[in-house]
Amino acid sequence: MAKSRGGGAENGASGESEAKPRSLALDVFGDYVRYDGEELPLRSLVSLLECFGVAGTTTRMMMSRLRSSGIFASRSEGRQTIYRLTPKGLAILDEGRQRIFERGRTRWDGVWSLVIYSVPESDRAARERLRRSLQWFGFGQLASGSWVCPHDRLDEVTSAFGSDQSIQLNQFHATSMGVEHDREFAARCWDLKALHGAYAELANRIDQRMTDYSGDDLTDREAFIERMRIVHEYRLFPYRDPDLPLELLPHDWAGTYAHESFSTAHRLLRGPADRYFRATVR
Repeated sequence: MAKSRGGGAENGASGESEAKPRSLALDVFGDYVRYDGEELPLRSLVSLLECFGVAGTTTRMMMSRLRSSGIFASRSEGRQTIYRLTPKGLAILDEGRQRIFERGRTRWDGVWSLVIYSVPESDRAARERLRRSLQWFGFGQLASGSWVCPHDRLDEVTSAFGSDQSIQLNQFHATSMGVEHDREFAARCWDLKALHGAYAELANRIDQRMTDYSGDDLTDREAFIERMRIVHEYRLFPYRDPDLPLELLPHDWAGTYAHESFSTAHRLLRGPADRYFRATVR
């Protein structure tokens, strides 16, 4: 089986939406550049993002900001600026790829990870940063300042916030009094009904285009655009979906089918989308 490829983590909600230039750039690097030379001339990225109506000036300013944030490094080659992912950028994309493409549903050991935190009221930025990260790690809010996750991701929380003096963290492993209590926790911490509906809508949109994806009706440019769009839509789900074990999911869970539809479409569009990327870059 070929290695799956994907973009990095970005905040957002499910549903069809316009991708921001920052998200598009990370998706281009995550889905293509990461596996095709690992660096990209700025003018090539400008051409690729113009497919989505992003102006060249916007792309240049956005990449300058991403370089300042440490996600990219750049070098000059003649009159060209070449961008390359830094170790920080690679880590972001690899983590995102794992959450997007490797959403396995394995048997659960019944152990919850529990995080209880305290942040001063005056430091709202730190509290919001922690909450966003906990969502990305797959935690759901059980009560004010108390978050749970059915996966053992306490090391990730410690690595991200253990040295932050403004955040007091207490972390535990715990078990409930049985599967009914576990299902109650899941229903309280995540809106599974809304998430199920969002997955069903996404799968329906992809399925309606599957014949086009598997045929020869799309140009290489159209295939590139379609592939980027479905990656953008699907990559937003890990912020809402904690990848719950089978024991905590409804029997007709739409997330499983949506993942299969996304993976199939992503694979079918690979050939022509890759051709367009290489023709644009080279």
